[in-house]
Amino acid sequence: MSPLPATLWAVEIPDVLALACRLMEEHGVGDWELGLDRARRRAGLTDHGRRRITLSRALMELYSPDEVRETVLHEIAHARVGASHGHDAVWAAEARR
Repeated sequence: MSPLPATLWAVEIPDVLALACRLMEEHGVGDWELGLDRARRRAGLTDHGRRRITLSRALMELYSPDEVRETVLHEIAHARVGASHGHDAVWAAEARR
């Protein structure tokens, strides 16, 4: 059985960015910068020093809308708890909110 074609989801980059901006506002990090990067091995990155969240353009174009949303929320949780928490219990509790 072959995997489903990426075009099935048809998540357009402007829609990804609009969703990310809305979620960032809702979760109190709307003043952080949002961008796209060329990563292929990770979906997102939170840079606390620059107060910037970046998303992999390549992966966002392949992900379903739910996967995009979960990725953005994952990075928002990192932004909210601070750089020292990684994927520890504090981060996990924030990610579940």
